[in-house]
Amino acid sequence: VNDVGLLATLARQHPALRLTASIGCGAQTPADVAAFADLGAAAVVLPATVDPDEAWACVAAAPVAVEIMVHMVEEFVLLGRCAMPGYFQLRPTPLPGGAPDDRRQSGSMKRGGVGACFKVCQQPWTLEDRAGHRAERGFPARQLSRLADVPAYAAAGVAVLKLQGRSLPGETLGALVARYRRALDAATAGRFADPGPAPELPPTWTVVGR
Repeated sequence: VNDVGLLATLARQHPALRLTASIGCGAQTPADVAAFADLGAAAVVLPATVDPDEAWACVAAAPVAVEIMVHMVEEFVLLGRCAMPGYFQLRPTPLPGGAPDDRRQSGSMKRGGVGACFKVCQQPWTLEDRAGHRAERGFPARQLSRLADVPAYAAAGVAVLKLQGRSLPGETLGALVARYRRALDAATAGRFADPGPAPELPPTWTVVGR
């Protein structure tokens, strides 16, 4: 889940559920991990901005599974909680089981299970100053890759390494997963492995790390 209140409510009302505080909950520190554990989370997802040393501390903070999003786009808003598409692309959809006129606004991966992302952040925006000068700009979309840190994350006790691949074509995502799989298998076996050629990624993704 991506909402703190929903996490606490589900843990209280359905204690048998194994709940994950997903990336949208915003956890980044050992104190965050401990807090979500106290709220009932069995796992906590951290962003790639958390380095292996910090991951050690997060793993030690609470008896829960720590997951790291080792390959992701660093969004300019809170990761996993973007609401922009719903404001800029008005595409209302019928409510399940509702009357014909009952509609909800779609346009966010996290909104009501609609599952629609219109990639507003990846479109060029036209800026105009008071003098009338215009320019097109794009929002930042750094790609964070912690491939070289896979052995250190494994040694730190990180339970799951996650890749953000929702917006990638299947062949690109397959090549990306294979690189991390080779690195993880090598780390588990205590040896070095050449991860192979990097897959071709969208030009808006600026690679940070190797």
